[in-house]
Amino acid sequence: MVTIGTLKVNSLIVDMSGVGSIDVAGTCLDQNVVLSGAGNYKSSRLESERTSVKLSGVGNATVWANQSLDAHISGAGAVEYYGNAKITQKVSGIGMLKYLGNR
Repeated sequence: MVTIGTLKVNSLIVDMSGVGSIDVAGTCLDQNVVLSGAGNYKSSRLESERTSVKLSGVGNATVWANQSLDAHISGAGAVEYYGNAKITQKVSGIGMLKYLGNR
């Protein structure tokens, strides 16, 4: 498991495959996440403006997006999100996108 307590960046790019877990907090403008396999990405404490998540397999991602969230989900994975972002989604398989509320 990788834990990052206080991150402050303009752009964050995460590309994770296989089995793994990442937990990150802080702030960023752009967050780009690619998960394949059975990974778990938790950035519910990372306030981002624009977020893109591409999820394939059975992984899970929890994000916080204020302006936009682009979610592409294939397989049985789930993307959960906080914030009032404008949503663009493409879901295939039994994957799901779930709103968790505002922060």
